[in-house]
Amino acid sequence: MPRLLRHLLLRFERLRHGVPLTVQALIVTGAAGVMFWFLQDSLHTQRLREIVQNYLFEDLRRAVHIDWLRLDERLRLQVRTTRLLVERKAFVDYVTQLEGVGWSQSGSVALIRHQEPPGWWPVRRTLRELGYEVHALLVDGLGRPRELQAAKGKSLPLTTMEAFAKECLSVETGSILRVDGGISYYMSCAALDGPAGGVRAVLLLVAPLDNDFLLSFDALRDQDGMLVFLDESGQRVMASSRPDRVAGATPLKELQANYLMFGKEIADDSLSSTVYIRFAGLIPKSRLDELSMYLVEEGRKQWAIGHLLMIAVFVLIIYWMGRTMENLTRRMVTFARQRLNLSLSAAAPGNALRQMIQQFDMLSAEIEEARSREAQASARLAQSNQALESSLTMLKRTHVQLLASEKMAALGGLVAGVAHEINTPVGIGVTAASFLESKTREFQNRYLEGNMSRADLEAYLQDASEASTMILANLIRAAELVRSFKQVAVDSSSEASRLFDFHTVIHQILQSLHPRLKKTPHKVTVVCPEDLVHFGRPDVFSQIITNFVLNSLQHGLMDDQAGEMRIEMASSGAEIVLHYADNGRGMGEEERGRIFEPFFTTARHKGGSGLGMHIVFNLATATLGGEIRCQSAPGQGTAFTITFPARRERSLAESLSASERSA
Repeated sequence: MPRLLRHLLLRFERLRHGVPLTVQALIVTGAAGVMFWFLQDSLHTQRLREIVQNYLFEDLRRAVHIDWLRLDERLRLQVRTTRLLVERKAFVDYVTQLEGVGWSQSGSVALIRHQEPPGWWPVRRTLRELGYEVHALLVDGLGRPRELQAAKGKSLPLTTMEAFAKECLSVETGSILRVDGGISYYMSCAALDGPAGGVRAVLLLVAPLDNDFLLSFDALRDQDGMLVFLDESGQRVMASSRPDRVAGATPLKELQANYLMFGKEIADDSLSSTVYIRFAGLIPKSRLDELSMYLVEEGRKQWAIGHLLMIAVFVLIIYWMGRTMENLTRRMVTFARQRLNLSLSAAAPGNALRQMIQQFDMLSAEIEEARSREAQASARLAQSNQALESSLTMLKRTHVQLLASEKMAALGGLVAGVAHEINTPVGIGVTAASFLESKTREFQNRYLEGNMSRADLEAYLQDASEASTMILANLIRAAELVRSFKQVAVDSSSEASRLFDFHTVIHQILQSLHPRLKKTPHKVTVVCPEDLVHFGRPDVFSQIITNFVLNSLQHGLMDDQAGEMRIEMASSGAEIVLHYADNGRGMGEEERGRIFEPFFTTARHKGGSGLGMHIVFNLATATLGGEIRCQSAPGQGTAFTITFPARRERSLAESLSASERSA
């Protein structure tokens, strides 16, 4: 099996080398284009379906909202029409005539159903603006239905009319939404008041919210949609503008499975009951699928045309590249024959790229000979290099001297600052000692004269106690400053390694920098474990931290705003991490890229030498054997991170120092 596989691979390689590059590019480009087309077509189809669904849903919501506004306006118009009919003189005269024949007397009465319009019924054009048929019910002052003018071809049950009459008598004027017998009704009431304040009669206009009612609001017919009323629970259909497709009592789940639906609630304006029904619009999902497939097919046509054009362009480009490589191969052969006097054999026909590779192999030998000639020229340059190395050695010595000068300059600055700081407690101590000496002489004179009192003794003892306390405190303060500076000065001037803890060294360094820091509003925060020890040269870390702090004071932090410098030390396995950051002005990309270069500074007018960060870089990489990173952005401060190996054993450090000396 492996032999057969190797044989097939060998045959494939031979076939591939014999096929022109243009044909290979065509095959690869066509395969990649087809795969890309199928992938993009799938994503495009899914996206189109989402867009179409969202578009139709938004279109349905807008159409239903418009119909709901029309419905609300017509229902309000029905209320206004009812009030207008009651206020007409013909209605008032009709009620007055009926009252004259004992119309309002108590007792049971029979309902009169008019086949022809009664005298109080308005002309048809008055109700034509409603756009739908309504029932008109006349109720007397006792709440009894007396006369009914039913809509054409329809009627109202007697029990329904009696319930309507009682509700309207309690409301008198307004509207009522009621569900009775599985049908919802919208009633508008208007009462005719009597001279004494009682109700003489109430006129009701009742509109059944049924299938016929919805036909007058069906604005979705051009989209193959419909309007429906859902019951109070919102789970079943009460009425539909297309009863042939959605019958009454159809469950909501069945509608949601076949239609996109959006609706609004209709509530009882008079608040006489808590009846709610939902007014909804439906669009068949089959229309969504048809529209989606149409868009998908159109998109596929466009994608197919675009990919065919892309393949054609790629073929032309590859053909041009093949012709260019063939031309280049011929030029290489001509150059080798005419300029290098080489007799190159003709390359195998077929792949232009393979021809170019063959010609390149033939020219490589001539290049090797040219390299040997260059080696001879290099020997002549060796003497010049020796002179350059001598000059470079002198430059390195000068560089070392400059670094040492920078280091001693920093130590000199510490000396001046500490000297000024020590002057304060020493001066206070001298003043206190002088005061104590004066008080002692005065006390001695009183004692010798014999006129010393108990009050004098107590005053002298109090002055002596206060003076001695002040002298002792300031001497202790001066001793601490001398001790801290002594350790820092020893570490800075000595290159001997010792075991030390970072917590103590950092605070000694900051104590030495206190004369410089106290003149600024800035603060330094130190986060360092007290048990973090290291065997090495403390002067290295003294120089690094001093340069960091002075660099922040000179370049990063502004004197008129309080800033913060943060020093963090942590142990990470076999490494120690020193992180220093300030919240100053930061620097740009160009300055950050050159910050470790020697003699680069942005504050030369302030006396900057440009060697501070270069010294830190050399100490972190060469002396500590670690690495340093800088992060900064304008207005976001500057941060340095130094990572170096942890050395806690004297033998390891001494072995490393011995290996360095032998090297």
